[in-house]
Amino acid sequence: MRHLSEAGHSGSETDADDFVLLDSISKRTLFDLIGVLNIAYPDYDFSNVKSSSFSLIPSVDIVMKAVDSKFYATVNGYAYMKDELWLAVSSEIQPNDCRIYSFKSNYSDDPFSEDGCLWWLNFFFHNKTLKRVLLLSCRAMSQSAAVNDPLWDLEDE
Repeated sequence: MRHLSEAGHSGSETDADDFVLLDSISKRTLFDLIGVLNIAYPDYDFSNVKSSSFSLIPSVDIVMKAVDSKFYATVNGYAYMKDELWLAVSSEIQPNDCRIYSFKSNYSDDPFSEDGCLWWLNFFFHNKTLKRVLLLSCRAMSQSAAVNDPLWDLEDE
């Protein structure tokens, strides 16, 4: 394995040491992770994603730090829901028993490279024993992007 030389998804330049670029990933695991992306974002096709798009995260603490950092800065009242979020993740997937991956978009046609996408994070918790994959995914869109998106049009037609 080799270190990822670019900044991590949590937005801090110092996070780069926490992500390990994978030279290879099992075909089955890659298939599972791509399948989860395709289910989570059905308007996009991730079938050509390569294993080099995934980084192995050494511990759940690194993920929690990255997510908490982003959410404290952008989600109103996150301090009140933080414990509930991590309790739900823990009860569903048992993160200490998982291999955790991050996904780095290399494409121009996916939800993370759309105009107005300010930042994103994608963490996969893969628990082989439970035969489960949990995707913790979030993207922040600029207000101008939301204004132009019909999904956010709340006016009656």
